[in-house]
Amino acid sequence: MGASSASEIAQRNIQLLDPLTLNKKTSIIGNQYIAAPSINAKAAAIALAAVAKSIEEKELDGTLVIAWTTLELINGKGIEAILNTQGPFAEIHRFNRFLDAENIDQESLLANGLMVENNKNLLITKPASSFRNPSSTIDFSSQPVYEIGLPSRYTNTPVELIAISDVENLMDYWMQVMGSKKELALLPKVKSTTAKPSYSSFNAEYQMVSELISQYGVSYDEERVRKHILSKLPAWAKPEVDSEGNIILNFGQGEDHIAFVAHMDETGYVVDAINEDGTLIVKNRGGMLPWIWEAQPALIHVSENPIQAVFEPRADFETATKRTIPSELTVFAGFNSKSEALATGIQIGKTTVTMPKEMIRMSENRAAARGFDDRVGCAALLMSLTNLNPAELKQRVTFVWSTAEETGLVGASFAAKNLQDLKTVYPIDTYVSSDDPFTDETFANCPLGNGAVIRVLESINFISRENLKAVQNLAAQNKVKVQYGMTAGGTDGQPFLGYGIPSIPLSWPGRYSHSPVEIMDYRDLSNLVMLINSILLNPSNE
Repeated sequence: MGASSASEIAQRNIQLLDPLTLNKKTSIIGNQYIAAPSINAKAAAIALAAVAKSIEEKELDGTLVIAWTTLELINGKGIEAILNTQGPFAEIHRFNRFLDAENIDQESLLANGLMVENNKNLLITKPASSFRNPSSTIDFSSQPVYEIGLPSRYTNTPVELIAISDVENLMDYWMQVMGSKKELALLPKVKSTTAKPSYSSFNAEYQMVSELISQYGVSYDEERVRKHILSKLPAWAKPEVDSEGNIILNFGQGEDHIAFVAHMDETGYVVDAINEDGTLIVKNRGGMLPWIWEAQPALIHVSENPIQAVFEPRADFETATKRTIPSELTVFAGFNSKSEALATGIQIGKTTVTMPKEMIRMSENRAAARGFDDRVGCAALLMSLTNLNPAELKQRVTFVWSTAEETGLVGASFAAKNLQDLKTVYPIDTYVSSDDPFTDETFANCPLGNGAVIRVLESINFISRENLKAVQNLAAQNKVKVQYGMTAGGTDGQPFLGYGIPSIPLSWPGRYSHSPVEIMDYRDLSNLVMLINSILLNPSNE
């Protein structure tokens, strides 16, 4: 929740037993399928509402009761109350979310037991699990219950998937049993109306980072991020883009030459092959945990309007006992063949695939998103230029927004060849902190909110005591909150070490790096920007 204590939680009126759900994302795939958590039951509820709206009382023979019941997943008391207070009924047509079959978009619905006469489009199947009716006052076995269901794929996952045509068939079925002669009712359009709270602080930081997060840029596909950064540079800036796609910005004057490097790319996937059935096989770009991505919404980046899709869960997702994925991740985008997929512009080995992402502000100080690594670093460099007058600098400075860091420091390695006269390089990147509820705090414990981080020791680099003290003293003189710590991994500063250039990595502490829910604290970003400005205005850390 972005809180640091129980009292902060209490101030937001969050209490025990308050409901908690996924932050649901709906994917419309090829205008043919809908994927979302619990979409099977939700679609049925909306479809029934559309039917109810279209029914006229004069069409009815007898009494019709339409109900949307509660407590179905706990004890079934919702429908029980309807039967006890509104019954008895000559017929009960109950939607059964537990009826299970994957034959979506094949003009058939699912049924269990009784079938409506003259309806040939019902597939008899058994429910995956039964309704819970403990201590029931109703003998359901003696009731005239017609159970109807929707075919679905990836059931009970965040990308449960149904066909729109099947929902229309369900509506047609209900209108038939209600005796309506009207044409099929229309489904309402999918809308997103999530309200966003307002905050009184760090709005500039929020705006800058959220705009960068909204740009997608898997390694070697950073063009969208690059265009956005170029659009945010001050009027005096004269940037160049080198042959590796790095943005190079030189400014200032003097004998000493320093550089700051932040990478534009994010982890993600690239299309590695296309199956004959139209599903995509993807290969990771960057280090991450593949099981975090399965059964999640996907975007295939073929143009400015990416194709919505889903990362398919493993075949045995309902019974698997290990997180490790037994085969490659596959992506379903509604294609029926390899040729159909290729016709959309997908290129094997080039087209990238990601999850949809959105920056969510959790509190005054904290936010969550995928891709803070290293969009926060990119934002820090941009924000350090906001009120900077390069004519006042007494040293030459190069800012590098680099490419393909996640796949081997590619952009920084190229830039280092042309920056061999540097006195110092300052890579700006995330510091994976152990400040979370699960990790051992004896390593990498730099709490969020306690300031920027000096990475004194990482896998193949360490900062000299002299350089550490110089940065700490400079921070103290300028009232910048800093921490220091050791961590695994590395940064874009590593290629510069081969040319004898000291690397002093500067960071902000973050949680859950390379996951869909990385967390950062605006106070740390603010201190990081102040630290960069202090270094820019003080040659040799004087």
